[in-house]
Amino acid sequence: MQFTTKQILPLILMLACLFSWVGSARGQTLQAEIQPNPCCCLDSLVKIIDQDPDILHLDFTPAVHDLIGCGLPGAAVCIDLLQNPDPYTRLHAWTVIRGVARTETGWRRGSSFTQDMTLEFNQFMEANGEFDPDAEPAEQSGTIQRWQNWIMQRIASQK
Repeated sequence: MQFTTKQILPLILMLACLFSWVGSARGQTLQAEIQPNPCCCLDSLVKIIDQDPDILHLDFTPAVHDLIGCGLPGAAVCIDLLQNPDPYTRLHAWTVIRGVARTETGWRRGSSFTQDMTLEFNQFMEANGEFDPDAEPAEQSGTIQRWQNWIMQRIASQK
């Protein structure tokens, strides 16, 4: 059975619309699915951690989102940035570490914590210490050390 171009073209357009709709219905485009994994370039992400901050959420940049998505390795490369002289760099590094801590305690992007998860996360944060990006890094060396220990212990336990 042979088909003409006039017969095939509507079918192709319909399939293209269907694939486009399925991609957007899942909250992502098909093009985004074939993008390279940003976790292969952690050092590059750290270099651009302060670029293009979200004007409504200055603690987030595209690199911050990518580093959080990389999990513990993303957090590990940000520990040293907590001692950076620039408070915005410290803020972005802390946002990565806090975001990874959230995912490690059960949170998933697009969902919210249950009350129990919120309580557990808040207790966890109190135990490790809240980092203040506006404070001098030297004043927070104990907090930085606790977070570094937590990240390294989690990485070691996953091997």
